[in-house]
Amino acid sequence: MRLCISICMQFPHRLINVQILKMKLILLMFYDQPTDQEHLLLVVQLFSCMDKISYIEWAQDSEYILCGLYKKPMIQAWSLAQPEWTCKIDEGPAGIAYARWSPDSRHILTTSEFQLRLTVWSLLNTACIHVQWPKHASKGVSFTKDGSFAAICTRRDCKDYINLISCQSWEIMGVFAVDTLDLADVEWSPDDTAIVIWDSPLEYKLRWMLSLTGQKRKILRGCLGLSFESRLCVLNNQNQIITVTKRDVER
Repeated sequence: MRLCISICMQFPHRLINVQILKMKLILLMFYDQPTDQEHLLLVVQLFSCMDKISYIEWAQDSEYILCGLYKKPMIQAWSLAQPEWTCKIDEGPAGIAYARWSPDSRHILTTSEFQLRLTVWSLLNTACIHVQWPKHASKGVSFTKDGSFAAICTRRDCKDYINLISCQSWEIMGVFAVDTLDLADVEWSPDDTAIVIWDSPLEYKLRWMLSLTGQKRKILRGCLGLSFESRLCVLNNQNQIITVTKRDVER
């Protein structure tokens, strides 16, 4: 079975398309020829993975592609510019629930099964850094616009925390406890001076705090029966307007 995932890269007069055929990752180059109105689709690279592909993601610089083999559990990464280069990440018994690229496209973040740990793997060397007890697998991680810092939701001893991490050294810069019932997600403001966190639908609470001190600034509460969607957006760079999407719960 062949499944077309997405058109991932764009260049003048051509697009890169990714298709999955069993355990093979196929990169197709799409050429647009406006002179004769014909389209040409060529295979530019073919990568063979070690197991069934569950997830793929391009790095932000479009030089690498990540393949999640979650049943293995394993991550394989490939380079478009250097086809002979490959990277394999094996979490062993901890398993892999989710994987994502860092903004610099040189690190891969994996979350283990049961959210035991989040691991940052470097493509530049063999170093790896662990963050214990991430709150979520596929969410709960937000990067600043310049990619310098990350805010990661964690939970331990039945309490939620925000870990601020430097994306240069991947050291923890600070850990803030938040008074949420069930922390849902986190988002940086456009100017990277504040972070927004919001609670579960039952609590319906949004909190706006300073990024470096954890100081509480504003709290927005709703009512039972309404829930925040997965993303919130701070509209202006002065951090004065926040748009919140909500939906009624069907009964």
